[in-house]
Amino acid sequence: MDERKKLVEKAFREADIPVSLHYFLLRTHDVSASYSKDILYENLDIFQKTPPDVILTFNDDALNFVLVSKHPLVEKTPIVFSNVIIPLHIIKDFIHITGQLETIDYRQAYELGKQLFGEVDELQIAFGFQREDFQLRDTIQKQMKDLPEFTFFRNFYENGPEGAPVDTVRDPATVSRPLTISYDLPTVWLRDQFARYYKQTDPIRHFGIKARGEVIFYKYLQYQFQPFIGVTNSYFRDEGFGARTYHGVIGGYFNTMGRQVDKAVGSCLRILKGEPAESIPIDTGIRTPIFDWEVMQYWGIPKSRLPEGSIVVNEPFWVKYRTLLIAIAIVTIILVILVAVYLIRLSKEIRYNRNSSLRKLDEERERIRTTMNAVSDCIISLDCLEMIVSINPAAQKLLRLDENLMQLRKMHICSFVKLSPRYKHDPFWLQKLIDRAAETHEEQHLPEGSLLELRDGRLLQISGIIRSLYINGSRIGTLFAFRDCTDKLRQAQFLEFSMAAGDVYTWQINREKKEITFHESFFASNGIDKEVPVLDKDEFINLLHPDDRTLWEKEMNTVTGSTKVDKYKLQVRLNLPAGYTWFEFHITSMPVVNGELDNMRLFGICLSIQELKETESAMQKVLEEAKESNRIKSEFLANMSHEIRTPLNVIVGFSTIINEVEEEEKEQFLELISKNCDMLLQTINDILDISRVESGYPFQYKVYDLKKVLSEVWTEKQPLFEETNVELFLELPDDECLIETDSFRLKQMLDQLIRNARNFTTEGSVSLGYQYRTDDEYVIIYVRDTGIGIAPEDREFVFERFYKLDKFTAGGGLGLSLCKEIVLRFNGSIQVANGLHEKGTCIIVNLPVHQVQLKNE
Repeated sequence: MDERKKLVEKAFREADIPVSLHYFLLRTHDVSASYSKDILYENLDIFQKTPPDVILTFNDDALNFVLVSKHPLVEKTPIVFSNVIIPLHIIKDFIHITGQLETIDYRQAYELGKQLFGEVDELQIAFGFQREDFQLRDTIQKQMKDLPEFTFFRNFYENGPEGAPVDTVRDPATVSRPLTISYDLPTVWLRDQFARYYKQTDPIRHFGIKARGEVIFYKYLQYQFQPFIGVTNSYFRDEGFGARTYHGVIGGYFNTMGRQVDKAVGSCLRILKGEPAESIPIDTGIRTPIFDWEVMQYWGIPKSRLPEGSIVVNEPFWVKYRTLLIAIAIVTIILVILVAVYLIRLSKEIRYNRNSSLRKLDEERERIRTTMNAVSDCIISLDCLEMIVSINPAAQKLLRLDENLMQLRKMHICSFVKLSPRYKHDPFWLQKLIDRAAETHEEQHLPEGSLLELRDGRLLQISGIIRSLYINGSRIGTLFAFRDCTDKLRQAQFLEFSMAAGDVYTWQINREKKEITFHESFFASNGIDKEVPVLDKDEFINLLHPDDRTLWEKEMNTVTGSTKVDKYKLQVRLNLPAGYTWFEFHITSMPVVNGELDNMRLFGICLSIQELKETESAMQKVLEEAKESNRIKSEFLANMSHEIRTPLNVIVGFSTIINEVEEEEKEQFLELISKNCDMLLQTINDILDISRVESGYPFQYKVYDLKKVLSEVWTEKQPLFEETNVELFLELPDDECLIETDSFRLKQMLDQLIRNARNFTTEGSVSLGYQYRTDDEYVIIYVRDTGIGIAPEDREFVFERFYKLDKFTAGGGLGLSLCKEIVLRFNGSIQVANGLHEKGTCIIVNLPVHQVQLKNE
């Protein structure tokens, strides 16, 4: 069922037609017919609302129960049947039906058995217990009755060899070799009865024919007493026989399951496309001779006896393709011989070419050796493992080596000499340069003055290159070439010392490689970890301050755009480990030949001007502070002149004319004189208090009860609110607060805040209070009014000196500035917020409860 289901799904899938398949496996062998019929009816009821387009059945039982179910769907739904051996007589009563019948040819099977086994004495035809099995007997009698050698008939069913009745069909004297045909098999015999009756003889004297029901003969088949010829494929699976099943069938003519499914699905597809089922004729399947290799081997049947076009299944690979394998083996042997001959000839040619190449190589080696000996530079050749291979005479002389260099062969270069940059000790620098040359495939230049430490303790200052050697793209080693530049560098050191003293460094630009090379001291002096004193263009641009990059590019374009020799000076900032540092670059160029700007060389010196810039910045800051101090002084004198002169003019003016007026006016003048005297005194006191606070005049800190301090301030300020429409409220919480403070300065600050609130409140209230929890480090003191309020844009200026929101309001603009200075001395903060319901102003002061006192020296 599973194999047939897979084949059905595959056939529909290959047709590329989307269908929905529903499967039902009907049990018929071990249940009553009525039970099977009822189950089928119930399953068909499921599709009443959505009737299927076609019903596809496999084998006789499925078709029989579908047709006799008398379900309404069966009457109107097209039916396609397959693998039906004995067609039902009621098929003709159905209009929408088509399918494929299986032909049963016992005569053909008998002739095939004679072809395989020769003339036999007995032919046994096996049956099961299904209805169709019994109906096949009629087919047998019709097909076999005309056999000329058919002489005896015997029925083995439930009878032993002694009790099985024998009927004579034809006089044995009239045939040359009598044949007995037996129906059924002795399934109730004991094994020893089987063994006595079925004796394997050579040639085989009897064989069987099977159509269905091999499972009921399981034990009999397991004993392998005789071979069988098949006439249907009820035990046949996917072009082969059932694995691990004792089917006993050596082969036969079969319509394979794949062909059955393809034919059935093809008919279904024609119906789905609109073709009536009755227009598709009922036909029979195509039968192919198929045989089982394992059973053939058991009975000794060679492939030569099989009919032409036979298919053998379960045949081992080496047997199936024996001829092909032998041919392949022969061809392989011939190819091996030809290849061997070719390789021998090729070997001779290679040997000749090798000898010729060795001679040329020896000549080249001698030429290279001569050249190396004549070169004044020192050259050391290394292999891929950095082992010394050769040292030329110049290097031997410089390194003071003996003529016998065998002891140096296969010595690692890093254990022979030590190489370090001039301004940095790095014992692994030589190995790093060799690795970098191998990775980049480029020469690695040694900066002049690189230190070469020899085994005898001498130090040489050298310059040179390290290059990887390649043959045909494969690395064979490394070449280390150098020269002694100690004397040359000694002469240059005098210049370096003078330049280093002034933080002056040389530099040059390689426009072709887009590199800028600095003197080594530039990196060493500025703390830049750089093994090779070279920066590519992107690295140098990244060192520049972002604001200076455009300026550098512009100046470089100016220099390179002219063919004449000129000098330029440019100040830029470089990002060094210590931060951005100012440098002044002096730039010049070599004369250009034939106008070739690409060959222009740019070089010059650069010097650090950071200290100069810092001095300029400090002087500029001092100058700005002096200007600001002068501005503040002028502003202070102007404001003080105004604030003092205004009440003083009133006092002087009214004092002059007070004796010339009447008594009533004298009282008014005296009141004005007294009021302006208070204002003048308040201004002078504010100036003096700010000066004292700013100068660090010491505060007298003691522990006070804040609730008591605020109550005293509230009591003292009540007269200020008499004869006004403004009330002064005191808002005190339940929690007490002991604060370490200077009560005089605290009251002074609160007095200024209350006065300021009174001046800008014409009606409503002014509230004084605080908020505090016992576990808080700060207490919040506030003065809230319902006055005109302060705009958000003015709040950041109200604590500045002489800042007045209303130029026509009395006061010098020093009150809030003094409050701020006092709060700062208390290590607190002060800020402006909105009053209740966004009306008026609320000054909030945060003060530490436990004051940290600063000693004044």
